[in-house]
Amino acid sequence: MKTYSQLLMVLFLFVSKIAYGDIGPSSNSNSSNQHYVTLCTKITNLNEYPEISLLGYVKSYIGFSFHTYEVLSNQCLTKDYKFNTFCLYAVKKTYLAGKVISKMDLPNDKNAVKASIALDPSDGYYADSSNPLISEEDSYKIIGFTDTSVVLCIWKVVSKFNHGLADLVVNIPDFNSILLSQSIPTSDPASNPTNITTSIPTNHSESSVELFPNPTQKSTHLKVTNTYTGKLQIAIFSIDGKKVNSTFIRKDEPTLDYEMSVASLSKGTYLVYIGIDGMGVWKKLIVN
Repeated sequence: MKTYSQLLMVLFLFVSKIAYGDIGPSSNSNSSNQHYVTLCTKITNLNEYPEISLLGYVKSYIGFSFHTYEVLSNQCLTKDYKFNTFCLYAVKKTYLAGKVISKMDLPNDKNAVKASIALDPSDGYYADSSNPLISEEDSYKIIGFTDTSVVLCIWKVVSKFNHGLADLVVNIPDFNSILLSQSIPTSDPASNPTNITTSIPTNHSESSVELFPNPTQKSTHLKVTNTYTGKLQIAIFSIDGKKVNSTFIRKDEPTLDYEMSVASLSKGTYLVYIGIDGMGVWKKLIVN
């Protein structure tokens, strides 16, 4: 019986180590054709709210333990292990006096308000060598508070690449202002899709970027017509500023027709960023 118990304990520790570990290279490939992509999610404007403290609440994936830490401006958020859950809360700085922050149970604390966006910080992942991305930094900022939440919005994404490719810096627009300026109610799924804003290099002034069908339920086609050949970045953002999907594809011909699945997205309005040679186009996409 003692030997059996010891075997169970060894098995438990082994499985736990696998579960806690970061994602490693796939077993059917070697390190020569994969590289690590570093990720960083951060809040950048805490100095604008000196009376507020942001706290990261990390709960163990097995549910038996948790810890809380104070978030610093421009600090990469972390949840320690990939299967842990992470939530961001705001409290008045004066409320922290005399408290042990690491032991604060924020979900059950009436003085803590939860972030409006469910962030899921990660240190990174292994990618195939054909993917030139080596790091991505997502910058969020506080834009206000309600009685029940601290309202966040993503405002900048910085992507770095290998193979001598230039960094890509995407400044996210104020989504609500854009939609209002287009006079398109976000609650009207029958609205005709329009180009939200366009910023394309001079040598791509003849570009044509289309999303169809739009509105859609399961998939939409991205059609790009211009002289550019090379990698394109496609990123989808929800209206509240959360990035829900991001990928890279290659354009080798004057016209690219790429089908994107949106079956996993909830019904609603999204903004699609199409990065072209360091610049980009924003399109509105309606999923119904």
